[in-house]
Amino acid sequence: MHARPIRLALARAHVPSRARATAHARALACAPARAAQRGAAARRAARRVVALGLVLAAALPTAACRGRCTPCPPRGTPPAVQPVAGQPAVETGTPRARARALRASLAAAPRAPWSFEGELVGLGARLGRVELAAEPGTLGDQPCWVVSERTVREHGAARVVSDSTLFLAPDLALLRSESALRAPGGSSLLAMGWRDGRLEVHEEAGDEARAAALDAPREATSGLFALLALARALPAQDLATPGVAWRLEVADGRLAFGDDKGQPLPAGLADVELTVVEGRAGGATLVLEGRAASGRALRLHLDRATRAVQRIEGLVPALSIVPRGTPGLPPAPAWFARVGEPPQDALSAFVTFGRGYHLPRRDLLEAAFHWPSMRDHEVAAGTYPAGTAPERVRDDFCAEFERMSKHRSEGDCDDLLVQLLLSATITTHADGSVTVDTLPAYGDHAYTMAPRDGRWWIVRVD
Repeated sequence: MHARPIRLALARAHVPSRARATAHARALACAPARAAQRGAAARRAARRVVALGLVLAAALPTAACRGRCTPCPPRGTPPAVQPVAGQPAVETGTPRARARALRASLAAAPRAPWSFEGELVGLGARLGRVELAAEPGTLGDQPCWVVSERTVREHGAARVVSDSTLFLAPDLALLRSESALRAPGGSSLLAMGWRDGRLEVHEEAGDEARAAALDAPREATSGLFALLALARALPAQDLATPGVAWRLEVADGRLAFGDDKGQPLPAGLADVELTVVEGRAGGATLVLEGRAASGRALRLHLDRATRAVQRIEGLVPALSIVPRGTPGLPPAPAWFARVGEPPQDALSAFVTFGRGYHLPRRDLLEAAFHWPSMRDHEVAAGTYPAGTAPERVRDDFCAEFERMSKHRSEGDCDDLLVQLLLSATITTHADGSVTVDTLPAYGDHAYTMAPRDGRWWIVRVD
């Protein structure tokens, strides 16, 4: 067999935040699979959520105005922020100091509510939807933003719902949050709140609960709304020069429990540096790029005059948001519905293999690979001697895939496959073949698909 075991394992991240309707959130998160998904297994499954790469929290709906209040800003336009009289809009210095000075200049209390609805687009397909809303409120006696963020991903047999509520101070600092996640592989709850100067994180997955303190400054924020609100507040005079940056400190509760081996993670891993890519005074679009130390990245495409969202382009992972109703959106993916048919494109061939491996199904594994090409590649790599029959390579590979399979449900399998593809580098070569190169954390393999005999196959694995 191949020197490295062929794996499609994925580590899902899950999302922060929700504080209103706790009982409802607990029911959503824990009821559907309490018997089948318990303890560490449920927690591992809950972590496998892709969240747009920059702590995109999602949330249960609140009583936000949804356009009913007067006055309301245009849909998708982050709420205007009011600088305090006499304070400069921007402080020169480091991106962190510049962002803190800008946030300190925000008004004492939020004013107008705001909402946004978008479609999730990735891999050339529509994969779900996003709903964001923020309204003025109070937490205790403090004015705050009450923010709800909700994402729903639907593809094949998978449906993943993440619902969050965040309470943010007027300067966008996180006060409290809670999140409920439902996925085919498990459900969980995660809450964050301050106590004695420490940001405490509590997680429930299945019948297990755990708590830890997150190393985060008091100014740390969370969620996509905070990023959009900061972009709304950026002063026009600082947007004309590409490269000007603001660093937003982000509290991501997933980091409190360390890596998969329980080892501590570096502080500031989720912090986002927001940099001007395009913001000339004569231009119609403002483009800002946000990057986190974790490697996650996106680009905000905003109307320069109103700062309304035109597009949120996911770079890592490659999952984007476009406003609902945008013309020309792609349809839902057809790869899963066509499993069992001869694949007519590269991703259909890959999904056929993925279903065959994760369920497992020997017939799909056999149908996904062009075994003569696989034999030629393995012989050239020195894994098999010259003259080896393709059937021997087929039987060895299929037996190993079946041995390693976790026997997942169809929904969990489809969720894993889309997350793997969203995080992978997908390259189309000059000869028309396509390579899916997975991240080291996801197996570090390169699967090359090519057309043969009127259909697509996997022809080599590196």
